[in-house]
Amino acid sequence: MSDATLSRSAIVRRVLGVTATGLVLALAIGVGVIRFTTDVDPWPIFAAIRPGWLAVSVGLFVFANVLVGHRFLALAPREYTGEMKGFPVGTLFFAGSVFSLVLPGPVGEVAAVAALRQRYGIPMSVAFAASIHARFVGLASAALMALVAFPFVSVEGTVGQVVAGGGVVLVLIGVGLGAVSMRPGWMVKLGSGLTEATDRMGRLGGSLRVFGEALASVGQAPWTAWLQVFGWSLCIQVFQVAAMATLCLALNLQAHVAGLLMAQGTGSLALVVGMFLPGGLGTFEVAVIGSMVGAGGVSVVDAGTFVVAMRVVHLLGLAVSGVMFAAWANVFLSSSVVGELKGAEPGENA
Repeated sequence: MSDATLSRSAIVRRVLGVTATGLVLALAIGVGVIRFTTDVDPWPIFAAIRPGWLAVSVGLFVFANVLVGHRFLALAPREYTGEMKGFPVGTLFFAGSVFSLVLPGPVGEVAAVAALRQRYGIPMSVAFAASIHARFVGLASAALMALVAFPFVSVEGTVGQVVAGGGVVLVLIGVGLGAVSMRPGWMVKLGSGLTEATDRMGRLGGSLRVFGEALASVGQAPWTAWLQVFGWSLCIQVFQVAAMATLCLALNLQAHVAGLLMAQGTGSLALVVGMFLPGGLGTFEVAVIGSMVGAGGVSVVDAGTFVVAMRVVHLLGLAVSGVMFAAWANVFLSSSVVGELKGAEPGENA
């Protein structure tokens, strides 16, 4: 990797390019799949989308992601967070995600915690541990969202069984990760095991090894901190659901609130499952479509249109993260942060 790869203009161009390409592909593939599988042309729905409500949906999605900074500060040790504020920290985390488009491997988190160390002096191991721990708690809140919506699943037959069965599996995963987050000793064992596994992966183990070491460094957090993190996680989930609700307004789509709750909960958890499958295999799409049909009371075509529109919101949010990166470029492109990103690339730590 050359230093030019990490220039401000190169990263911004990459973000804008991926956003534009992703928007075209998301719409083209989504419309094509819906037409092929249902013989219905959803393009008129996209053509009639209300841009004002779409903009509100993107804004809510971005705001929910920025709230991650408050969740992080609720768990990070106080001796390191005296000068930190929730929204600036949240924009650092969100801006860091753009590096996953530029460098191989899951380096977005590496970029964020390296930037936190550069800006505020917090050790990377401490920031990693707090961030990962908070994410586990966040998945428990996603499981709660899905659990609340389960009684409203009304589709009978095979579709209903698939929605219910898949939802149960995802909720169990979320509850399990939530239990791990309440018992940091389990996270230490998990992190140690992951670190040992990546030692045998050679050139592929760079970023994952850092991830495992961060898990293993998590200490016992008081119950009050866990509850604060859980509260912020629920707040984030609520704003994500609000983004979905305003997206329905943009599409002139009527859906039950239970469907939105279940789509948010199972969609978040499905992304975790998708990490272990090639390319995710559409786990998010399947979870959201099943939830919207099973509990949202919409047709398969409307559910498919909705999930394509959700991807559009995500991509437009990515463009906003590029703007946040530009604002923090002096931090992200410092020699300290760039050095950590190079070290986190597969092969650098082999």
